[in-house]
Amino acid sequence: MSSTPPAPRPKRDMVALISTVAAVVGVVVAVLAWRWPEAPPSEQDQKAVTAPTTTGGTATSPAPAGGTPAPSAAAYLDALPVKGGSLAEVPRKIRDQADYRSHPIAVACPSNQIGDKATEVTWQLDRNYVEFHADVRPYYPAAGEQRAVTYVTALKGVRQRDTTDKFEEMGSQKTARPGGSAPISADLDGGDTLTLKIECQYPGGFVILTDARLVPAG
Repeated sequence: MSSTPPAPRPKRDMVALISTVAAVVGVVVAVLAWRWPEAPPSEQDQKAVTAPTTTGGTATSPAPAGGTPAPSAAAYLDALPVKGGSLAEVPRKIRDQADYRSHPIAVACPSNQIGDKATEVTWQLDRNYVEFHADVRPYYPAAGEQRAVTYVTALKGVRQRDTTDKFEEMGSQKTARPGGSAPISADLDGGDTLTLKIECQYPGGFVILTDARLVPAG
């Protein structure tokens, strides 16, 4: 009895097998792609997409660059340092009188000897002030000198290229008498210093300036 060899499988069985294998591979690839973590973004990418965080409060801008601002309020001479010369104490006899309480400064009269004909006091301005104002109140303790003549001159100093100061008279007061007062004003625009020059008919007296103040530039 002879055996008959098996018939070859149809081609469609091979095609079905290939399709099944391809489908399985596709599913595996899809699952791996879903479970595999994405690569982290680079540091540069993080900087590009990450918004800055704040800890609260209001953001502030940096202060603009610039020099020191000029004073914004009037400055009284009794609160400013003296650059040259010296002030005197307001005499005790008049210190508590109402007329002498408002920001007084006192300058002693010169001795009127050779080389001491005037007393000068200087303040540094650095061109921060444009005006000077004060009330001049001469004072002599001696009763016989109540009609003494005193002169107050305001000088503006402007710094030159050779570092010296050029002085210009900007105001004066020559009518004030002891027991009374008279105003003095001076234009200080562009001035580096203010110098008050005091001249007296007799020594031993004082020139008191009340409300002596500087008006700031700007």
